[in-house]
Amino acid sequence: MLDEQGCEGHGAHVFCCPPGNPIPQCGWYGHNNGNCDGKCPTDMIEIGSNNMHCRAQMGFPDYQAACCTTAAGVGSHRQSIESMRLQSQCAWGEFPLCDGQCHGDEWTLVTATGDGSGGARCRINQRSFCCDQNDEDWHYGECDWYDNFGGGPSGALSCKSGCPSSRVRVGMEESGCQTGARAKCCTAYSKSLNKRNEDPVLASYEDAVWAFLEEPTCPNNYQPPFRRRDLLFSNNITWLSE
Repeated sequence: MLDEQGCEGHGAHVFCCPPGNPIPQCGWYGHNNGNCDGKCPTDMIEIGSNNMHCRAQMGFPDYQAACCTTAAGVGSHRQSIESMRLQSQCAWGEFPLCDGQCHGDEWTLVTATGDGSGGARCRINQRSFCCDQNDEDWHYGECDWYDNFGGGPSGALSCKSGCPSSRVRVGMEESGCQTGARAKCCTAYSKSLNKRNEDPVLASYEDAVWAFLEEPTCPNNYQPPFRRRDLLFSNNITWLSE
């Protein structure tokens, strides 16, 4: 799905999930002909927000919510969607009278932003992003503000609302930007996914490639002997012309 919040007409944010089954069903909800209410259906969670197409109420716009399912299937066949597992352990706090707090002993404050997940602009304080971090296998790490990654407006006081490739965007905020928005980007961890991706054969190939790049020579114990490709062909190139 696409989200143009904070892009100022310079493209859009893209929400992507890794291939595999099941994948979440996502959509925009709560527009109500411009009288936005920012609510997700009961079986979905908020992963983004946009106020660009909402009427202002008491000087502040409400927002449309970008919502995704976290499980698929019916009855005994229902299963969690792995790509949404980390996000499903989290929730955004009070809105529009935000308090920046987590309510409940099981919740940990991961971060807080003035515009929530993107377009949920608080009338006071900041909106909290709280997670159940008791599962050591899946959790968010440190979060920082970035204003110079991805597409967006250019200029001394303009902000870009993308994140470095090593982090995921959790929230945004227009405060401090003349145009555009800055992004709150967090590290995300999954021990089980990291372990699953450890392939000893692939690792040995990678080690061999890196070793060759550090010392690009070929062994001479073969018959006939081998030489580096650049030495073998650099003086024997035939150029073809039309």
